[in-house]
Amino acid sequence: MSKLKEDSGVIAPIFAILLCGGVLFGLLALVIDGGQAQLQKHAVRQGAEAVAEALGQHCADEYSQVDCLTDSFSLRSQATGTQVAGTATAGNSEFLSSLANPKGGPVTVSSLCGQSSAAVTLLACDPTTPPMVGCLTDPSATGANAWLRVYTQAVKTPTFLSQADAALGHEPLVYRGCSQVVWGKANAMPIYAVGSQLPMMIGLCDVRLGAPFVQAPLLGNDPSRAGCASFRDREGAAFSANAHGWLQFNPASASAACWTVGQSGCAPVALPSGPADTSRISVLAVAAAANLNRVSVLPVFAYNPAGQATVVSFVPFFLTGYRFYSSAGGVGCSSNLCIIGSFKTRIMQPFGQAQGLGISRSASVPNLGFQVLKKLP
Repeated sequence: MSKLKEDSGVIAPIFAILLCGGVLFGLLALVIDGGQAQLQKHAVRQGAEAVAEALGQHCADEYSQVDCLTDSFSLRSQATGTQVAGTATAGNSEFLSSLANPKGGPVTVSSLCGQSSAAVTLLACDPTTPPMVGCLTDPSATGANAWLRVYTQAVKTPTFLSQADAALGHEPLVYRGCSQVVWGKANAMPIYAVGSQLPMMIGLCDVRLGAPFVQAPLLGNDPSRAGCASFRDREGAAFSANAHGWLQFNPASASAACWTVGQSGCAPVALPSGPADTSRISVLAVAAAANLNRVSVLPVFAYNPAGQATVVSFVPFFLTGYRFYSSAGGVGCSSNLCIIGSFKTRIMQPFGQAQGLGISRSASVPNLGFQVLKKLP
């Protein structure tokens, strides 16, 4: 009788240990399964954002009728935004896969859709598709006419519970992500202080996109020197232009007229009149020295019917040399009042960084290569 009592006393704690062990294994499976689910949900969202940003830049940077969804991604110089001579290109699918899986994950791009004049094969998005995190806003409803949406997915990684589900014939769970970007011509820029911005704006007739190098003697505020009757933008469209030469302005002014498309009253500052005009020389020299061998985004102006300088677009300018009488820097300037450089195409990515950048969708704003890329929720 005492032996039976002893055995029953041993069985109870053993049964409790086994019971607790099973519960612990179940809890451990839930923790692992839940943790991996969160990681994969995060991975598909991050992958969608990376691909949308890269493809948005790629499509916005292309000329009209170029299929940016299938052509190769060129390696570009971060300083100038132009393709580096002799560098390789990455294939589209290979490049997008590496973006979606920076650590070698299982994320794939399931579909692309949107609207763009550059991406000629970009399919329209299905309006019946329910909105999801990352793509809650309809870009068309906001007036956007150049945008891209990326859908990604990843099959759930097998764990204790998912293996049990598979044994019962259940379909594997698929996690999905979505991200979208819009782009367009800049219609406004933040007001920069002297020294951080080249305080010049360029006449519409003198922007020469695609030219490898330009020497630009400063012509000053002289509407009579309009040198062209029409101009073709980077999309090949012709428009009238009646502005020639360079103007200096004061970027520290409280007025936003020089930083917003369509505003008149951007009052130019007189260029240095000679070597004795040290105050104006100093302003230009300080700003030029700070921007030598760098890209500045310059306002592009035309004269309105009242004869006022009106900003009509923006263009990136890579400064390589300047001379303002006694002040000089870089190479190539032979005259006493000139700047040398080249115009570039460039994408600005204000993903919550550069406040104040607006997007213009107006056909009257020349597309001179400067595009603003923004993420939509």
